Amino acid sequence: MLRGDKAKHESVFTPEGDGYHHAIELQEQINNFNKGIFVDGSEMKVTNTPFSYGVACYPEKHEEAPNIDTDIYWLKKKMEAGAEYAVTQLFYDNQKYFDFVERARKAGVTIPIIPGIKPFKKISQISMIPKTFKVDLPEELAYEAMKCKTDEEAKQVGIEWCVKQCKELVEHGVPSIHFYSIGAVDSIKEVADPENNRYGTTIRGGSGGAQNLEYMMYAYSGITEAFDEEGKSTINDPLHAEFCEKYLSLYNKYTAEDDLNKGWTEVAASFQSETTASIFHNLGSAELIDNTFGGDYSKFQIFLMPPSVKGYNCHPVVDAQGYSISKNCQNPDAAWDFIQYMVSDAAPDVVKLRGGIPVEEEASKADWVTEKPYYVTAAEYMADPELKFFKEPLYLTEYRNILANTAEPKMQEAMTGLCSVQEFLDEWAQAMTEEKANYDATFGTQSN
Repeated sequence: MLRGDKAKHESVFTPEGDGYHHAIELQEQINNFNKGIFVDGSEMKVTNTPFSYGVACYPEKHEEAPNIDTDIYWLKKKMEAGAEYAVTQLFYDNQKYFDFVERARKAGVTIPIIPGIKPFKKISQISMIPKTFKVDLPEELAYEAMKCKTDEEAKQVGIEWCVKQCKELVEHGVPSIHFYSIGAVDSIKEVADPENNRYGTTIRGGSGGAQNLEYMMYAYSGITEAFDEEGKSTINDPLHAEFCEKYLSLYNKYTAEDDLNKGWTEVAASFQSETTASIFHNLGSAELIDNTFGGDYSKFQIFLMPPSVKGYNCHPVVDAQGYSISKNCQNPDAAWDFIQYMVSDAAPDVVKLRGGIPVEEEASKADWVTEKPYYVTAAEYMADPELKFFKEPLYLTEYRNILANTAEPKMQEAMTGLCSVQEFLDEWAQAMTEEKANYDATFGTQSN
């Protein structure tokens, strides 16, 4: 989220009409928008919009700031106003980024500070970039750049320096790297070469992959029912095909080739080793990831299901953990004591292992919940009265067998091009429709 630059003919930034002087004013507008309030103060007639956003920061200070401490002061103000991360202005000297982050942390800035990188590709940019973006070129880079006689030579120097920068940044544990790709797409592709074993995400193509995909599809479409009124599966809805075409096309281009057979253990390992930037899983993995990164929340964070194409959030029905006492129980008092323990704040390890969120009021106030940003974020998300739920058909006898024996093998075929996405979803839908009919014939019609 940016305020915007001054016009070329201006010495200082001047907003248009009632425009904003500072980025924080734009943040206030977004915050109001998230509360359902338009810029004119009127209320929306649709679901509130849970936009998250980041802001800009400047390791070599903004040109309008008198000094770097003032710049960091305003970065902290942006964080306090709701920014969830910051992306830096491009830079070529990593030490200036490291120094900036250190000063920001001492000043109380806790959000991830993502380095912004741009390889130059022309001789003219060697002098233009420092002038335009108010950044310095390190002496070593300037020396190599000045020896270039052609744009092709300059482009190669830019790529080599960018690769060197990125390797050092990764070694220092940066949360991610943002590439400014305008005018440098080819160079970016070379820098982000998958041969270096670094990817943007991981597709779980092995065990459990079909269920992951199912959750994503229904979150995308906003469809809440697993079957229509005629008992036909909604798995092959056009919106689900649209999502799968986009998502599965990432395979072996922006994800690793071995994603095809990855189950949860392999997916987790790819994130822990920092070869992939994002994974899809429930809160059951939160403690594992937290321990891996030593509780450093500048290195990882939770991302919620994005809003559906229909504008609202759609989440799978929560697999609530519950307890009961049967009439034949020989020790009902002991059983009741156990149930009270399991729903109290005294049993966090059990709940954390399941990736659960406590529903008992006192338990939800326990330190292990309120001190972990991912639990706080998830609890707020699940408490949203506007949230809709996809009614996963867990009651179907053969549901999990269909996921494992029909959907997952066919998903792998779609990933590798052995069948189309539509063929994959049609076969999955047919199996679900048949199972629904068999279930209804045996046990009576079951609503979703």
